[in-house]
Amino acid sequence: KQLKKCTKLKNIVFSGGVFQNVSLNNAILESGIFDHVYFPMANGDGGLSLGAAFFVENKYKKRKRKTLLTPLLGPSFSDVEISNLLDQSRIKYVKDNHIEKTVAKLISDGKTVGWFQGRGEYGPRSLGNRSILADPRKFESKSRINQLLKKRDWFMPYAPSILEEYLDEFVIHKNTSPYMQIAFKVKDGKKDSIPAAVHVDGTSRIHTVDKNVNPKYWNLINEFRLLTELPILLNTSFNRHHIPTISEPRQALEHLLDGCMDYLAINDYLISFDDNRISKEPFKNEETESYALKRD
Repeated sequence: KQLKKCTKLKNIVFSGGVFQNVSLNNAILESGIFDHVYFPMANGDGGLSLGAAFFVENKYKKRKRKTLLTPLLGPSFSDVEISNLLDQSRIKYVKDNHIEKTVAKLISDGKTVGWFQGRGEYGPRSLGNRSILADPRKFESKSRINQLLKKRDWFMPYAPSILEEYLDEFVIHKNTSPYMQIAFKVKDGKKDSIPAAVHVDGTSRIHTVDKNVNPKYWNLINEFRLLTELPILLNTSFNRHHIPTISEPRQALEHLLDGCMDYLAINDYLISFDDNRISKEPFKNEETESYALKRD
């Protein structure tokens, strides 16, 4: 309110580590103090290098940006690099020319899938290129990832990725969130459809997916929508707790072989845990959240 009073601005960018607080960001959005608000992809210290690059560029060139600034600025790996790694590691795999359709079916059947595609994300969020994906319709998806992959506190939540075209159907205050920076209030009639992705206060840290920015991830979610009538996937970063989000194919493979997921989809290669490892016993959800709460 003080900022509005001092500047009279209608449009504003909020940068700095404090704006990693997704609940605060939603409060700013809902307040209506500004006509348009923008929360950058890397609004902590990690964004300084990108900001410096833009600062220098803008000295020499003024750009009218027609599309969203992509967060997909990290490294990528060719099919040759990935197939060589898989062959050297003596991994059983298949190449699937319809990987989005296949993975959507696996997720709808309750499988957890590591999704490693294209260039890595810039900033603190996994936005569909280095992600672990699951079915948001099933509450056990959250507890399963917590115990199988993250090995972190049971109450820590996950975020859903939604096709941008359907955002208005699910949230009260519509605003694109391409970098997963806002905890929206979910409409009452929609909370039960995505129990694994809604916080106890009825909010959800939703990531909106633009077909023009990430077409392969958009196609995957759309294939899931065609199967389930739900344009949303449960999305969390591709890493164990306290480990940075992975960057290289070898790290993705190590996570799979350690039993962190059921399948790994890397470029158009699909790898099954069961086809490559023999475990003493299959994963089972050992604790319910109600039990974990009572124990704590």
